[in-house]
Amino acid sequence: TLYRICEHDCDEPLGYISSPFTRRLWVGLYWSMYLLTWVVLPIMMSYVDSGAFTFRDRLRESAWSNLQFYGVSGAVGLLVVGYIALTRGVFGADLVAFFMALANFWGLFLVITFMGFGLVAIPRKLWFRGDLALELSKIEGRAMAYKDKAYDSALELADAASEVRQVSERVS
Repeated sequence: TLYRICEHDCDEPLGYISSPFTRRLWVGLYWSMYLLTWVVLPIMMSYVDSGAFTFRDRLRESAWSNLQFYGVSGAVGLLVVGYIALTRGVFGADLVAFFMALANFWGLFLVITFMGFGLVAIPRKLWFRGDLALELSKIEGRAMAYKDKAYDSALELADAASEVRQVSERVS
């Protein structure tokens, strides 16, 4: 902002955030998101899929499965890095630049893939909803299923009521 280069007695803007605070905030957010992405969420996902019965066993199983995954992934990654370094003669800053490019490629690939799906799937869904005849036939199909369920429930209710009446007559 212009406040930072102000040479005279300037009033601090209402929403001013100092550079050191911004840096600390960014570092805190970055590492908390990193921890959530690579540690907490995978353990939670494995916890849900775990077949154990107690909290402790489920947590232990999910942590173990994640350790196995990251161990295998890390070993494969080290082999790939070693292969690239030895065959291409890429070391130091060039290797870091390569992995930065690889990370950017991965991010762009995910964005293009998911946005492409969203850009096609959402308008297609809206297009199909705009076809009133198709929408009406779907609703009619669901209505028939609901009517059948309601009829079956009414029969079950009548059977239950007759059983209650019979038991009530026996008890009386």
